[in-house]
Amino acid sequence: MAQRGSPHEFDLRWWLALVVGIDVAHVYATLFRLPPSGEGRRRFLLLLTSCAIGCWAVGALLYAASSASFWTALAYLAVFHFVRQQYGFAMIYARGDRTGAWSRRLDKAVVYGACLYPLADWHAHLPRRFDWLIEGDFIAPWPLASPWPSRFLGAAYLGALVAYVGKETLVWLRSRFFNWPKNLLIAGTAASWYVGIVAFDGDLEFTLTNVVAHGVPYMALVWF
Repeated sequence: MAQRGSPHEFDLRWWLALVVGIDVAHVYATLFRLPPSGEGRRRFLLLLTSCAIGCWAVGALLYAASSASFWTALAYLAVFHFVRQQYGFAMIYARGDRTGAWSRRLDKAVVYGACLYPLADWHAHLPRRFDWLIEGDFIAPWPLASPWPSRFLGAAYLGALVAYVGKETLVWLRSRFFNWPKNLLIAGTAASWYVGIVAFDGDLEFTLTNVVAHGVPYMALVWF
């Protein structure tokens, strides 16, 4: 992520430890899931190679048309990835819950709210002290530039969070079952996105909390 006047310096050592050592490493850790040999390996290699070439071609065409459009598209694709991976983690950890579809929907609402509310706040207060990739990659057309979408999302997220805490408390009182992995994941997501973006508006704060919170569990899942 690109820093502009953050109160804490995001120097090369932090970048190597967090971005290269965890954020980039957890992506390449996926390669260890390739089958060691045979038809399965050939099929996955063809899929991954085709995806890489296709993504490069689309990116090259987009950059040739406009470098600003390329970086904006890449930034929002990265945001989509970050949000969806938190939802994916939550659903993995929720698979053992003894609750119905309504509980899953509430879990989903809380995870998305934990990410989308800070993102709406980010767009409502451009420019920030740091950017996702490069300066000016996020754009804020109306109504995102207005504070009202972030306020509405904030109120909806707060309501979903209160309902979620009530739901998890009721489940524990009835069954004495508390899903520690799922609840720690949701609490960590809520804390890292709010603290890094809304509370501190800092590159180091957001990268430190968010990258560690998703990169380390991802590599652990690949290892297991």
